[in-house]
Amino acid sequence: MTSSLFRGRPRRRAPASISARMLYTVLGGLTGLVWLVLPGVTSHSTTPVPAHRTTEAPADQAPAPATVAAETSATDLVVPLVAVVVAVVLGGYGYLRRTRRARTRTTPARSAPYAGSTPPPLSEVDEQVRTLLVEADDWVRVAREELDFAEASLGAPAVIPYVRAVREAEAELSAAFRMREQYDAGVPEDPAERRQALAGIIGRCQEAGWRLDTDADGFDRLRGLERGSAAGLADALVVAETRFRRLAGSIGGAEARLVGLGARYGTGATASVTGYPEQARDRLVFATARLNASHQCADRGEPDRAARHLRAAEGAIAQADGFVTAVDRLATTLASADRLLPSALTDAEADLAQAHKPTPEHAPPPATPGRLRPDPGPTGATRTAPDNDTSATPPTDPDHPHPDNTPPEPPPPEPDLPHPESAPGTAPRPQPDPPHPENGPAAATPAEPDRPRPEGNSGGATRPQPEQPLPEGTGGGASLAQPALSQAEFTGVPRRGWRAFTVRRSSPPVLPASRVAGGEAVDSPYASGELGARVESAGGVLGGVRRMVAGGVYDPLDALRRVVVAMWPLDPGRTGAVAGAAALVAEHATADADTFVGTHRGAVGSEARTRLAAAVRQLEADPVAADASARRARELAERDVRAHGNPLTGATGHESGLAGALLGGVLLSPASAHPAAAVGPPPSFGGPRTWGRRAGEPA
Repeated sequence: MTSSLFRGRPRRRAPASISARMLYTVLGGLTGLVWLVLPGVTSHSTTPVPAHRTTEAPADQAPAPATVAAETSATDLVVPLVAVVVAVVLGGYGYLRRTRRARTRTTPARSAPYAGSTPPPLSEVDEQVRTLLVEADDWVRVAREELDFAEASLGAPAVIPYVRAVREAEAELSAAFRMREQYDAGVPEDPAERRQALAGIIGRCQEAGWRLDTDADGFDRLRGLERGSAAGLADALVVAETRFRRLAGSIGGAEARLVGLGARYGTGATASVTGYPEQARDRLVFATARLNASHQCADRGEPDRAARHLRAAEGAIAQADGFVTAVDRLATTLASADRLLPSALTDAEADLAQAHKPTPEHAPPPATPGRLRPDPGPTGATRTAPDNDTSATPPTDPDHPHPDNTPPEPPPPEPDLPHPESAPGTAPRPQPDPPHPENGPAAATPAEPDRPRPEGNSGGATRPQPEQPLPEGTGGGASLAQPALSQAEFTGVPRRGWRAFTVRRSSPPVLPASRVAGGEAVDSPYASGELGARVESAGGVLGGVRRMVAGGVYDPLDALRRVVVAMWPLDPGRTGAVAGAAALVAEHATADADTFVGTHRGAVGSEARTRLAAAVRQLEADPVAADASARRARELAERDVRAHGNPLTGATGHESGLAGALLGGVLLSPASAHPAAAVGPPPSFGGPRTWGRRAGEPA
């Protein structure tokens, strides 16, 4: 079954189907017909009508028989005629409504979606979808751009209805990009469903355009820039020139700031905005010529041409503002990253250091007073002594009685295990060997009284055993579910006094148990060693970042990104400095890619815009994925710009800023095959029917 996401936009609520409306029409006609026939049927009835007493009127007031009959006939015809008219009106209204919906529908029809018998190839539909996604994205971007100028001129309350329209169009476009992302990922797989998915994307884009087209005329009236009128032209020119002067004075500061950032953090830190001040100046050169042309047209009484030049100037000013803002944003982000990097490194290194410590399940129990600890002698005999006793207590043995003839306090009872050389129950438990004379006082190591002894060992005697292999399936380490560790799980050479035990573990837990389960020890999910390798890799990355910081000149944003990418997979739900670093990096990458796409929208294709839409959607849930999507979007957009090249030949376009205006989408692509001879109009608030409405003679 095809997912609802691929069926296009949700269907609007319809009053009834066409069959129901036809039924209502037929019923209304039958009712009127019965009403007309009923008087003729009842007039020939033989049933007597009961007489009723009436007051006889005077002769001069008695109505004529013909008049009474005419009034009766007219009265009988009024109600059925009204019923027939109402039924016809309802049926006609339903027919017109259905015809209008079929003509303006945004979702594909269920039957016969194509006029011809053979549908177009899937590749052709796919190319149509790519083009429509680019156009729909431009519709929304231009609408936001012009809405910003209108708000500056008229105030926020005046543009609220149009802000709502833009948001609704953005929602439709976001759904279309989401569907395109899934389509590129191979979902769905069935060819018929893939065709339906493309049809759904087309429906979403058309719905976004229809929403903007609906409010385009009202928006022009609000600004006073409708056709043949120049009521709001003067105010709009004031707003545009004010913003122009502010940007012209800030470009020099942006250039100086960019040089300072390169000297402090290196040229790699400023590579993403290199050349932005020059491009901002190029857009302002174009805006200067258009503002002058708008003033001249207004003075000559040509409001339509004046509005067209004004819109071109507003588009160029908006893009120049985007270039300057990108430089300021980079300076702010680099300063924030420089301040955040030390705390993020400290937080990440503390997590890794804690991850290398054994969890409470793997650490041996601490020594406590009164606990017995084993001390193997040279012959392997284990002697025990309390922790709070400084003298060695020899074991109880019949051949070596205790000096004060006072038997020591026996240890806690343990279950008897059968000796391997005797039958169960036929031999007493062997006694420990006497202490070796060279072994001094018995030292102690922690021992659990209920710890199971290796097979073949009985009683308290512990002979030196060679290292035994672990059982199959243990992965070379102790099971986390086992509270005590058997001797086979220890390695080390017996020596006097303390015996060093090392727990074999395939990989340490990534984070301490307190971070994983609120302070309670849990089973480590990293027994396979995969994430253990990630921990080691993260440690190497952090070490590299430390060396980078110690080297002097470095890119703090890149260093912060490395820390985030290394640590985020180990704990995606983390909080603290690393989480703040992830949000900072992702937001900057997304804003940077959005600025590049918006200022080069005349050349950027659908793939880069789809990745950018994915980054915006992932910002809250997964900042690391959003950062990766945004950086990929920037790479694809740069590739498209390189492939697009220079749309104009010669130096004239560069001197007037015309080439940059075409690259940025400030002017639409011309319909002519010779772009050097003519360019298109500036786009305006609206959808496919209205956003090029200011077209006039070629520029």
